[in-house]
Amino acid sequence: MTQPPDPRSASHSQTDLDREQALSELDESIATRQQVIADHEQDRLDRQQSDLDRERSGLDGSFPTRVDLAHRQSDLDREQERRDTRQKQLDDEQTGRDEVQDFLDGQQTDIDTGGAPSLSDADRAARRRQEAALARAEAALRRAESARHRAEAALRRAQEIQRRFDGGQATDPDAG
Repeated sequence: MTQPPDPRSASHSQTDLDREQALSELDESIATRQQVIADHEQDRLDRQQSDLDRERSGLDGSFPTRVDLAHRQSDLDREQERRDTRQKQLDDEQTGRDEVQDFLDGQQTDIDTGGAPSLSDADRAARRRQEAALARAEAALRRAESARHRAEAALRRAQEIQRRFDGGQATDPDAG
């Protein structure tokens, strides 16, 4: 003879799940703030790069000027590399949080339906997971596109520096 489920057990499970969900939401809010900070940092780097590009186009091609600009560009490139590494870390952390949230959603569905999810609940949960995955993929695509543009700009800057250096070497009396 099968005994009916203990209602205290279900409420205990719900309480545990509610705690886990609250922790997950707190973690997500912290991550959102970290992403905002990272986005502001990227904006700052983009502005600095723009300023350096503008300055580079307006200056003479003397050797000291080229060296100064090359050092500043190198500093910006290193900072951008650190920023890209941090963004990758944030993306990986977000993927982990999404997996935890998917698990919690499944647990909630099990509690709500007594362990046998209805088709509509399963469909809604699957749709939420798909929408969340799509939103993550779109955000990652935007960040990748932005990184590609930065890489193309860095390549153009390097080519311009090389062109100026090659052209300046022939006319620079200090060269050689």
